[in-house]
Amino acid sequence: MVDLSKGTVIKLKPIESTDPETKVQVINFTSNLSDSRHPYFTQNLFTRDGDAMVISSRVNGDWQLFLLRFNENEAVQLTEDPGGTPPSKPCLDAIHNVVYYWAKGGVLKRVHISDLSDEIIYKIPRGFNGSILSCSSDGNYVAFAYSEVLKDRFTEFQVRESFKLSMFLKPRSIIVRLNTASNESDVVWGESEWITHVNINPVDPNEILFNHEGPWFMVQRMHIIRADTYEYWPLYVQRRLIEMIGHEFFTNDGRVIAQYGRRSRPGSGDWVYYDMFINPDGSGLRLFKYPGPKPGHIKANSTAKIVVGDRGYLTSDFKDGDKYIALIRYDESELKVNMMLLCRHDSSWVNDAHPHPIFTPNDEYIVFTSDKGRKLNVYLCNVKDKAKELGWL
Repeated sequence: MVDLSKGTVIKLKPIESTDPETKVQVINFTSNLSDSRHPYFTQNLFTRDGDAMVISSRVNGDWQLFLLRFNENEAVQLTEDPGGTPPSKPCLDAIHNVVYYWAKGGVLKRVHISDLSDEIIYKIPRGFNGSILSCSSDGNYVAFAYSEVLKDRFTEFQVRESFKLSMFLKPRSIIVRLNTASNESDVVWGESEWITHVNINPVDPNEILFNHEGPWFMVQRMHIIRADTYEYWPLYVQRRLIEMIGHEFFTNDGRVIAQYGRRSRPGSGDWVYYDMFINPDGSGLRLFKYPGPKPGHIKANSTAKIVVGDRGYLTSDFKDGDKYIALIRYDESELKVNMMLLCRHDSSWVNDAHPHPIFTPNDEYIVFTSDKGRKLNVYLCNVKDKAKELGWL
């Protein structure tokens, strides 16, 4: 067991390879770290210059945060909190060069990358669980939700259906926006619904996108709250049991992209899948159709002209789509998805092994997580050359 602590610098030994099918460059950046993954795909993870990003890696059995420095081939340990930190939830404020994260006991902390000093800035009530964190693009705010924890109350007979049970039991949830200069918090929304995702609009820090969690076809998924006026509206009114929506996020220009599906009637299996574009006020709805099943998750590049997904089903009968990272471009005239396979990720999809691909800020690489080889690692895949080859850039 390696004894690591905050400030430890680990020299990395990246392993480069060429995907045998697509011929693109793939780099395993964390081959000599313990299990490592990048946090969730909706929040910012990169420094302002794009040369480093926050990742999570196991230290003595606990998840701790590291700064992955690409040019230096090194990882710097940022945290050493007892009990670790949830690996999917941090966000990086690139303006002030700080990382926000949850420590044990519902404690919200901030660590400064420059000197690794940290501080407690909020604490949620006992019996509640904090959501993924969202930093505003100007660095002035961080937003999050906290929801009543119900799973601990379930017996062994309910565990299998805990996801639906949590939805139906409607845990109390609160959305908070915190001023990062004063550390003053403002409760901007609350209800008896299961809220797990919040996203601050990068072009309007008063606008917060949030979800109702549960099976996508059984909830009203997307909602907007304005933190300055407390105005609320459902972003898109779903037809329950007919339409599904999930994995919503903001583009850099303030639009919302989400994964969408619809079917002919409740209970049927004839789902047709799309990517949805919609403005925060509900206008500008556009749907782009997939030829078969949807990716697991998608994320747009800086211009939202190209999207990356962690499943790639080129046709409805393509069997191995869940093993690939796919590059996606939208056909504006025919409102359909054009897709090509970028590389294999070969991840198991078990627990933390969701690839969750994201673009680097310069749009030249894709970052994803995979447990191929039975160990979690953070990978980079060269996307710029392939996109240029296709005429997509």
